[in-house]
Amino acid sequence: MSKCKGSGIAFDGVWDEVEHKIEDMDLSKPTLPSIRILPKRLEQAQNLAVVHKFVSVKQYYRKNYYKFLDNIIDEIEDSLDLRNTSTWKILLLAPASLDEPTLTTISSFGIAVAKLKQEKEFIAHLIQTPKSIEDYVNGFKQMHPESKSLFPQLHVLLRLRLVVPATSSTAERSFPMLRTINTYLRSTITHKRMNHLCVITSYPESLEATNISQTMSEFIIANSYRCKVFGKVVA
Repeated sequence: MSKCKGSGIAFDGVWDEVEHKIEDMDLSKPTLPSIRILPKRLEQAQNLAVVHKFVSVKQYYRKNYYKFLDNIIDEIEDSLDLRNTSTWKILLLAPASLDEPTLTTISSFGIAVAKLKQEKEFIAHLIQTPKSIEDYVNGFKQMHPESKSLFPQLHVLLRLRLVVPATSSTAERSFPMLRTINTYLRSTITHKRMNHLCVITSYPESLEATNISQTMSEFIIANSYRCKVFGKVVA
């Protein structure tokens, strides 16, 4: 059974839309894949189970639809468990009990291990027996800005945990667009400019919501030379 509640209703909507698209575009209807029937001697030798026979094409694709959703859920849960476990290990264990790779990771983000230990001992008086990462996060949210400044190492650690994505889909989505951005006409493009173009391509909604006139004005008034060349932007 699929882990997604209401996924059957969603699949029915997707299937209906596919059927309408097939009719509108005059495409061939989907069919069941051919089933490879093995000889009985191979079935007995390999202890193969009886191949399930689908009664309809819709049932076949419904099964693949559930399988696809379950794989996505498993990947997200595994990523979240790994992220929570690593962060929780840093917060729960004393720095002396952490392994060398974890300490190296902590130091690479500019977090002082000795100061982190002191902050953990002091924050235990403010956050009573935290049982999860959310307890630390909620405790920080309820603090005054002056109190937060007393825990800079923990603050950085929690912020890193909150901004790390659950999956790498956003990063993987950027690879196909590189061929569109870094063409032979842009063979000498700098790394900084490529990053900016990738961000614009990845988030077109944010770009459309940007006030172009205001952005142009801020660019022009940055120095006197641009003011002479571009003049004044009229909204």
